[in-house]
Amino acid sequence: MFQKYHYVLAVYEEGSFTRAAKRLFISQPSLSVAVKNIEKSLGAPLFERKGFEITTTEVGELYIAAAKKMELAKNEFNIQLADRNGLKTGSLVVAGSNYLSSDLLPIIISSFRAKHPGVDITLSEANSTHLREMLAAEDIDIAIDNFEGDKDVCTAFPIMEEQIMLCISADKPINDRLTDFQITPDRIYDRDPEIENIPPLDISVFEKEDFILLKEGNDMYKRATEMFADRNIDPKVVFYVDQLNISCALAASGSGVCLIADTFFKYRKHSENVVLYKIDHHSAHRTLHICHKKGKYRTKAMTEFIRIAEETTGERGK
Repeated sequence: MFQKYHYVLAVYEEGSFTRAAKRLFISQPSLSVAVKNIEKSLGAPLFERKGFEITTTEVGELYIAAAKKMELAKNEFNIQLADRNGLKTGSLVVAGSNYLSSDLLPIIISSFRAKHPGVDITLSEANSTHLREMLAAEDIDIAIDNFEGDKDVCTAFPIMEEQIMLCISADKPINDRLTDFQITPDRIYDRDPEIENIPPLDISVFEKEDFILLKEGNDMYKRATEMFADRNIDPKVVFYVDQLNISCALAASGSGVCLIADTFFKYRKHSENVVLYKIDHHSAHRTLHICHKKGKYRTKAMTEFIRIAEETTGERGK
């Protein structure tokens, strides 16, 4: 009755025999016969079919729950079997927010693949909220983000301290009176130690400027709203965007001020037509973590990827 349980799972997940058959690369009649044979062995239907709508029966719900456990057990067995072969084979799904997926993660992945070319790596990107959902659902193995307050869900390893800064076009008039506070992107890329001696500014200095913010669901949005609320600022937001690279490009063009992480400039050179300012606020500092779901079996590939991430950010992240 469980010989072809993955057929039932496919129908359940797709909500359609037609789509499930395409996913399984078999004909729809063959899939229908296989499911009917399982139902016959159980002595009860798994699905109720009303026109094009398919719903699970009570027995179907029990079967699906058992099938999911079997699928997890099979996957874990395959992972542990691959671990016995060292890092010659295997797979890994890693994810981060856009700027980390485009700047930091490729460097870590390149180092990992140079040492372990037999391990397949898939890279995904998502905002902070979706990263947590993907980890919880085990759609990804490892993620990099700040993950503050997620210790009940994630096992996290700190890899780098990150500073949130204000980013504005170098051509804006307000810069003329703030020369003692300015930081250029190339100084961050070159790891200029003198940056430590440059004082921060209160965000209220820029309250009359237009702002470019990341959309709700991003950690940067949450931090920006905290800063504005603490200073009783009602910002004029001209753009809400999905990615830091877009907000930086808009700021460079003179469209407004954005908040950006210094990490954005650490691993790859971006627009030079901006100046950056430290922000005098507790929310302007956060710790990046590399993380996996709490309780998840940590494969050798995951352990090695974490080690290389810590090594990479230790060498270039400070």
